[in-house]
Amino acid sequence: MRRVLLVLLALALVAALGEVALRLRGGWAGGRAFRADGPVVLCVGDSLTRGRPDPENYPFELERRLRAHTGKPYRVLNLGVPGMTTTQIRARFPRYLDYYRPALVVIWAGIDNGWRHPETTNPRAFPARVVDHSWLLRRFRTLLFPEASGYDFARAGIEASDWIGPYAIWRVDFGGLEEDISTVFGDAVPPEEVGATVRDDLSAMMRLARERGVPTYLVKYSFFGVPYGAVNRAIIDVSREFGVPYVDSTNAATKLTQQMPNEKIFDDFLHPVPALYRQIGAEVFDVLAAQGVVAATP
Repeated sequence: MRRVLLVLLALALVAALGEVALRLRGGWAGGRAFRADGPVVLCVGDSLTRGRPDPENYPFELERRLRAHTGKPYRVLNLGVPGMTTTQIRARFPRYLDYYRPALVVIWAGIDNGWRHPETTNPRAFPARVVDHSWLLRRFRTLLFPEASGYDFARAGIEASDWIGPYAIWRVDFGGLEEDISTVFGDAVPPEEVGATVRDDLSAMMRLARERGVPTYLVKYSFFGVPYGAVNRAIIDVSREFGVPYVDSTNAATKLTQQMPNEKIFDDFLHPVPALYRQIGAEVFDVLAAQGVVAATP
């Protein structure tokens, strides 16, 4: 019995040391800042920013183009979270700027402001909560059950820890802080309220970025129904307020349709297919190059 207890104690000690090592490797919240070999670009937003696993999202394509056409080792970070509202992003935006110290920011968000997002929690059993909060156990879970989250986002710092219909909890490791972000789709919000909230949030983030000397650009959605119309108008208004162009994803959709006239360019959830994501990445790069914020080589 004594030997069994000693073995269990040794295993517990090894697990504890492994947990500490993983957390130190990832950095504590408020600890060391993010380090990269080249300029950092932040792409923040909702599920359209997150896209599919690499390389099937626009931040991946943007990094590829920046590296290929500028000769610099740009690092483009995808901080998209499905269901994320501009209000949720705004609350985290100062921390993102402090931690990553980006050279550029691209924001594509607003459509999820079209629904109420009540602050609720989904009760989870104690063992599940232990796994959720243990880096070591979560990595074992990823190795043993790679399909558990539905998406292979572990490398990108995000995974779905719980997803039930319109309710999801996303465990993210962004901005030096590991946290759970809940996305809950409730009742629809009136378009005028959606537009006002998106406009206020985007203006606040653009203002903060400008104060810190970080060029920031907004991406407009390709659709115009409710609540897309109100969101797009807010994106256009804020871009004009700060005297910068917005990235029009409609241009990317039009170009791709001309190239693939008989192909579907959006999936059933109105998210771009991989080919359209590549075109959107190209559209973002073109806007940045035209503005002179990235120096494209001939």
